[in-house]
Amino acid sequence: MAGGHETPCASFGLLLFKLIVMNIGKAIKDLRKRQVLTQGQLAVKAGITQAALSAIENGTRPNTENLKNLCSALNVSEALVYIMGLEKSDVADTKRDLYDELFPVIQNIAERLAVPK
Repeated sequence: MAGGHETPCASFGLLLFKLIVMNIGKAIKDLRKRQVLTQGQLAVKAGITQAALSAIENGTRPNTENLKNLCSALNVSEALVYIMGLEKSDVADTKRDLYDELFPVIQNIAERLAVPK
């Protein structure tokens, strides 16, 4: 942008995609439970082992293929998983005011999208 200034929404979007989000597994687990699936059921739908899914839900970052397969099996976007996995502690101190302003609205939208109709 001109002068190096970003709009709050653009800045927040960049923030989300530049972060190394450590809570992807928590988001996957939450989505799985919302859809009333066992680990075994989701693992089969995603074409991964239950052990791999358990590891992801307990903090192991999934590889790109497994993440895509899990999102497809859950019928959600990868962006939704990243948003649901984001926590305030993941955000740089200099961006926390922006997080406090925008994230509740974004999270509300994400929550509504979390369970496919």
